[in-house]
This record gives sequence, C-alpha cells and structure tokens, in this order.
Amino acid sequence: MIKIEGDSLWLSNYFNEAVAEYAGDKLDTNAIHYTDLDKMTVVERLGSRWHQEYDFADYEFFFPKDTIHVRLKPKWVRIFEDDSTLYELVPKYFANVIEYYFEYNGRVTYNSSSEIQTAKLSDYDMTYDAKYVFWYTPNSVEKINGIAIGIYPGNFKNSGPKFDLRDSLTINGLNLDLSPLGFLAFMMMPYHPKIDLDYYEKYMEDEVDTKINGVSLSLTMMINNAEIRGVNVCGFLNWIDRVDGISVSWFSGIIIMNGLSIAGFNSALSCNGVQLGIANMSERMRGLQIGFSNEATDFKGIQLGLWNKIDGKGLPIINMRF
Repeated sequence: MIKIEGDSLWLSNYFNEAVAEYAGDKLDTNAIHYTDLDKMTVVERLGSRWHQEYDFADYEFFFPKDTIHVRLKPKWVRIFEDDSTLYELVPKYFANVIEYYFEYNGRVTYNSSSEIQTAKLSDYDMTYDAKYVFWYTPNSVEKINGIAIGIYPGNFKNSGPKFDLRDSLTINGLNLDLSPLGFLAFMMMPYHPKIDLDYYEKYMEDEVDTKINGVSLSLTMMINNAEIRGVNVCGFLNWIDRVDGISVSWFSGIIIMNGLSIAGFNSALSCNGVQLGIANMSERMRGLQIGFSNEATDFKGIQLGLWNKIDGKGLPIINMRF
C-alpha cells in the first residue's frame, strides 16, 4: 500500500521497480475504493506464515479529515559495503510493525529490523550452477541431475550472517537424506506456524525453495519448504509443502497432497487422492480416506473406518459425500 487518499487505498502491483523488472513487467499503482474490498489479510512480517484475516463486513468505515498530512518519510540508506550509492527503502505494513525493505534482483537484501544486511555487492553470487551424476546436499548449486546425497536438500549459495537470501534447488533424479535428527523434530512442532489453505494457495504456493522430481528417500525426516513430484519415503516425519505422487512415512504433515499418502498419522490441508493410515485428517479432501479414524471439513468422496467425520458429523464404518 502506497497511501490512503480520501476513501481509497493506493496499492502498487509489485514491491518495487527491481521486482517488476525481474517479473518482466512495469511498476504501477492503482486506486481501490474501500467498498471494493471484502477482506484484508495481515501478516506478521515478510516471509512469515502467521497471518490474521479480517472480514470487512464486520466493520464500519469512517474517513475524518485530519489537520495535518500523516506520512512516512522516505528513507535512503547505503545497502552494500562496496557501493556508496544510497537506495530508497520501501515501507511495508505488518500486523504490529512497519518495516523498511530493499530488494536486489528480486531478493530482499535489506531489512530495517536486522543489523546485518550490509554485504558487499561483489559478494553476491548470481550465477546458475548445475551438477550431474552425483552431488552433495546442502550445497551452493541450483540444479542436480542425478543423485543428491546429504543431510538437507537445500541451496545456501547466498546464505550467512550478511545475506538474507535463500536460493532454490531442483533435483532431477534421486535424493538421499541421511540426517539422523528427525526424531528431534517433535520439539519444533509446537512452534510450527499455523496457516490455512486459502492463504497458502493465494500467497505461498509458488514460494518453495526445493523441488525434487523423481525419488526422495529420507532416513528419519523431510522438513523443508519443498515440492516433490514422484515418490517420497520418510522413516519418521514428513513435513513439506507439496507432494504429487506417492508419499510414505510414519507422521505426515503435507500442505498439498495429490496422489497416495500412506502414514500412521496423515494430515493435509488439501488432499486429492487417497489417505491410508491409522488416523487421517484433511481440511479439503477429494477422494478416499481409509483408517481407524477419518476426518475432513470440505469433503467429496468416501471414508472407510471405525469413525468417519465430515464437517463435524460422524458415522461408523462408512461415510460419504458427493
């Protein structure tokens, strides 16, 4: 949002000119009358999955004219250690704070809430690297065609105390994750951000850092902002964004599941296909759930189990809705 003028909000279509150019478009602003807005989603901060949604039908709006102009003063700062140029920061309104950001090549390189965003411009590695046959993870390449083996499938080319960048990684072939620490993941679960399906599909579905096309085998866990197309097998905990294919684990927490999910305990925001386990839960389900306990809110399909619940209404043995 750029400004509030009268009873209209002025919004930009991109974060700044650099981001618009990165997307092959031009930066533009549009005025939207408040009556054209149905609801507003407020996030905690940039990149956060915590959010609060407000339905404007529950509010009345008043626009009293103030005696002064209230505005945020522009801020120009030096971003890079080896570049004396001053860059204008972009303010962003969050739930409880206003922060200033700057993006370089489509990536956030300055955050006013952090004191360590002053890397050298010459240190940024913008090359695109690929490895073939065999490589390790985590690494500093964008693509592996073959076998990737390590303890975390991620690209940390521009990570570190002076960088706030997370590069992407695509694995075409076999991913072997040998991390033995998956059983400690339960310590992180109370702090896992709560998100809903509508918010994820609108704002976060295309923001995965790691894509695996083929087979992914994890010794204990797969906890990643990742998308897997193929077969995914985890010895203990599977906690990722999306699977298109077959997923097998003991505990499964997949945001978008398209295909077959076999787990002791299945949980998904959206599942199109089959959930097979002791307990199956999905916010939106299209297909078949088979287990001792099955539960879904928005459901079309068949449930088979000792207790089957659809939108709060339960039946034993079999339940269905089409």
